[in-house]
Amino acid sequence: MTTSRQLLAAEAKGAEILHNGAPVIHWPRGKGDREPWLIYDGTRFTRYPASACVAYWPSKRPN
Repeated sequence: MTTSRQLLAAEAKGAEILHNGAPVIHWPRGKGDREPWLIYDGTRFTRYPASACVAYWPSKRPN
C-alpha cells in the first residue's frame, strides 16, 4: 500500500504521480485527510487516496 509520504518523496525525486494515467496533485483539505490527491477533469474535482495513485518515472531516451 502506497502512502502519501512515499508519493511525495518520489515526486521530489522527479516522478509524476498518476491515477489511471492522469496526473494528480497533492492538495489535502486538512490534517488527516484520507483523500489528499486531487484531479481536475475540466468540469469537476475528484479526490483519491494515496493507495489509488502510483509514482511514474518517464523513461529517458538518449538523443
